[in-house]
Amino acid sequence: MAADELTLLIRSRYPIVAVDCDDEARLLAHLADSCGTLGLSLFTWSVPDGIRRAGADTTVYETREPAKALVHVEAAKLPAVYVFHDLGP
Repeated sequence: MAADELTLLIRSRYPIVAVDCDDEARLLAHLADSCGTLGLSLFTWSVPDGIRRAGADTTVYETREPAKALVHVEAAKLPAVYVFHDLGP
């Protein structure tokens, strides 16, 4: 998926976009560029860390479980993009 496609999907306010890729670092770089262009924050989620702002060392307290992470996303009401790594179906 090209960076322009990601930007278009984000700008179009798609609530969920599933991406299956072999180069996660490249995808995150594209997302960071898209978020920068659109003035949005970028957050990532993983089981070991929970939610963390891209580039930050600290994580959001008690967001390791997917359900708790989603509750946090909804409560934050922050215009942002959240990447959930290896969440599964």
